[in-house]
Amino acid sequence: MFVNIGCDTLICGLLVHICCQLEILTYRLRKMILYSNVIRDCVYQHYYIFRFAVIVNAKFKWTIAIQFIMSTMMICFSLYHLSKTTSKFKYIETTLYMSCMLTQIFLYCWYGNEVRVKILKMSYSTFNLLQQMSK
Repeated sequence: MFVNIGCDTLICGLLVHICCQLEILTYRLRKMILYSNVIRDCVYQHYYIFRFAVIVNAKFKWTIAIQFIMSTMMICFSLYHLSKTTSKFKYIETTLYMSCMLTQIFLYCWYGNEVRVKILKMSYSTFNLLQQMSK
């Protein structure tokens, strides 16, 4: 159980770290108009963020996939068990367990989506920056 909690916390923490690094890079790119020597540092930072994201994906892809599949199966079994339950206590217990499993899946989806949104924001702001510089 503690391994599961630790794994969830570690992976979500790493995804938050990637989001923060992308936010820092976006800020530095906005300030690039003022300081022209920042471009090299921004390229290096983007490369290291991308490399870090690839490493996190490579190390944890099977862990996340297996955990996602098992959580989905547990939700299906819990729903089946919930449909057959007659006791009010078992109903509440199964409902709470199912909400924990749904929260676990939700966290992975939420933080993965946050990384995706930050990447899109960064690309849009970089595009706008290039348009401003060309004028």
